[in-house]
Amino acid sequence: MKNKYEILKEQVDVLRELYNKNAASPYIHENSYVTPVLKSILDEYVDKYETELVNELESATYLFAVARGSRVYGTYEKGVSDTDFLVVVPDSFYNLLSQYPRHIFEYKDKFANVDYQFVCEKDFIAQIEKHDIAALECIFSPTLKGDSKGMYQEYFKLDKWKLRESVSAVCSNSWVKAKKKLTVEKDYDLRIGQKSLWHSMRIYMFAIQIAQTGKIYDYSCANDLWWEIKNAETPTWDYYKEKYQEKFNNLRSELVKLCPKPVE
Repeated sequence: MKNKYEILKEQVDVLRELYNKNAASPYIHENSYVTPVLKSILDEYVDKYETELVNELESATYLFAVARGSRVYGTYEKGVSDTDFLVVVPDSFYNLLSQYPRHIFEYKDKFANVDYQFVCEKDFIAQIEKHDIAALECIFSPTLKGDSKGMYQEYFKLDKWKLRESVSAVCSNSWVKAKKKLTVEKDYDLRIGQKSLWHSMRIYMFAIQIAQTGKIYDYSCANDLWWEIKNAETPTWDYYKEKYQEKFNNLRSELVKLCPKPVE
């Protein structure tokens, strides 16, 4: 007998498939009522589905939990910033979480303004081994105390070339995202654009620490840069590009020097 979670999952999958099929239909204008109706039904079942998943996760034994983001960096703004946590759960949840991007389920507690990211242990370890900067920020976090301090660090074996490749991709994407959020009218979002610009350089700064010492030891190293970006009198892409392009390039060059390509 299928449990309620499996039944909801089936309903979500079927409705999602049906919705995507209708949304892509060349006859969408003739049947325009179909997609909105299906979308509302899909949203209803997704809500139920994710509620079931949250209930499952809340009953799990957490293997590791760590604060992330602005609370750790020291850039938290009351009433503006969220409080973020990453939670590692047993691999028995793999089938439930593997359908989400990067196998991470994100859940927002709107009342407490807290964001949770749930990930299975084997996926978290894989992220560490791939030198995913978000995972590395978690294992070196200064907020970890007691038994949590040092957990999962044994899975990190510094490979400078792997670090360079991983981080360079993230930073480049953040730079491009900043430009998009500050120049494309339909995508315009000043705060996201500013944060993306900041992350494009902050992450390079963190990676340089790792390349030099094998860990992140100063999570506040880019804070002055954030306040400078946030409080700019002319918060336009042209202004930011002129002011920070050289800094971005210099940080990238520094990481390249510290993490040269292996000789074949």
